[in-house]
Amino acid sequence: MKFKSWKTFKKAWIKALRSGEYRQSTGRLVNDNDEFCCLGVAANLLIKDGSTKGKWIGDNDIGWAFGRSLNNYSRDCLTSSGSCPVWLYEVLDNEGGDTFNVEERLMNLNDDGKSFKSIADWIEAYL
Repeated sequence: MKFKSWKTFKKAWIKALRSGEYRQSTGRLVNDNDEFCCLGVAANLLIKDGSTKGKWIGDNDIGWAFGRSLNNYSRDCLTSSGSCPVWLYEVLDNEGGDTFNVEERLMNLNDDGKSFKSIADWIEAYL
């Protein structure tokens, strides 16, 4: 497990967003076509690394969710999954300007059509 802090995770997340390995989607962390939002990429990195007890959970009503169970009604947010490491939660829950926290800001950038490269640039510059 290499992700024990925001600093090591940030580098890997930016690299993954710029890599072209992930296809981008909106509205969900990951959809049935293996397309991710920027926060879904983060969740997938945590799962691959073993830095979380979270996993992808399939459900006919919601598609794929990241978390420990399907008891949480806000499963499309990384921080509300119950599986987000504390160090990442602290970064994503901070104010990101206006009335949004960082997680909401990233969701909006992704769902408003900003590319993964552009989102990686934002993470690098502001986080």
